[in-house]
Amino acid sequence: MSNWIEVDNRLELKIKTPDFMTSLNLVIAIGKQAEELNHHPDVKLGWGYVDIVLTTHDKNEITSKDYELAKRIDKLISNLKLD
Repeated sequence: MSNWIEVDNRLELKIKTPDFMTSLNLVIAIGKQAEELNHHPDVKLGWGYVDIVLTTHDKNEITSKDYELAKRIDKLISNLKLD
């Protein structure tokens, strides 16, 4: 995985983008992946950044669902050439 860090039973990633629309489009793409997996991240969006937190809330830990979504998010980032 790219720059994900594990903190308090969560995977966290901070992504820098060149502008707000890139951030928004990335969040929309992440949302589509989350829906496919039925596993939804916490997302903070702003001009030039997207912050993502993944955890499996009902287990209060990081599970395979989180790692799979992180892998898909990494692929989106790579495709946008943001890493």
